[in-house]
Amino acid sequence: KICDEYAKKDSRIEVIHKANGGLSDARNVGISKAKGRYIGFVDSDDYVSNKLLEEIDKKIDDSDILRFQIATEDEEYTKINEYHEEGFESMCGYDAFKYLSSYHFVEPAWCYVIRKNYYIENKFSFKKGVYHEDFGLIPYVIYKARKVKSIDFIGYYYIQRNGSIMNNNDYKKTVKKAFDMIEQYKAMRLFAKNINRKNNLDDYFLSY
Repeated sequence: KICDEYAKKDSRIEVIHKANGGLSDARNVGISKAKGRYIGFVDSDDYVSNKLLEEIDKKIDDSDILRFQIATEDEEYTKINEYHEEGFESMCGYDAFKYLSSYHFVEPAWCYVIRKNYYIENKFSFKKGVYHEDFGLIPYVIYKARKVKSIDFIGYYYIQRNGSIMNNNDYKKTVKKAFDMIEQYKAMRLFAKNINRKNNLDDYFLSY
C-alpha cells in the first residue's frame, strides 16, 4: 500500500505485485520491467545518497558499468565506516576487475549501475534459490564489460543488521551458504574455460 501511494504521486515509480520468490527473483523481474538506460539495485534494509543519481549522470559517459563507493551503518543508522576507495577512468572489464578486487566490497550488485542493453544482450541473470547470488554473477558482468568506470563518491549506505543473511548464526543457513558458494565457484571455473577472450580468465580471477 505504501509503494502504491508513492506510485500515485510520481509517474517514474512502477510497483510490481508478485509472490515472494526471494531476492534473485525480485531482481530478475525488476530488470525485465526496467525502462531506463541503466539499472541499479537497493536492498530493502539499505539506502542511497540523495545525490547518487546526479553523480552517476555526470560521470557515466558510455560505460557499461559505473562503480560508486560504500558506507556502513548499524541498525540505528550510526556510521561504522566509510570506504573511500580510489576511483579510476574507463578500463576494460578484465583490467577493472583486477583493480576492483582490492576494494572492500566487490561483488554486491548494489555497488554498481549497469547499462541495461549490455546486461540483456549477454543474458545475465541472478541464480534463484541461493545465498550470495551476487558472487555468482557480478564478477562475470564486470569481466565481460567493454568499459568500466569507478567514482570516489560515497553513494550507498549498507546497514549491517543482526539476523541478516550476512550476520546469521543459524547452522543450516551457514551450511547452505557454504555449498552455494562452492556451486557458484564451479560455475565460475566453467565460465573461465569457455569464455572467448585472448587473455582469458586467469588464476587471479579464480583465486578471488
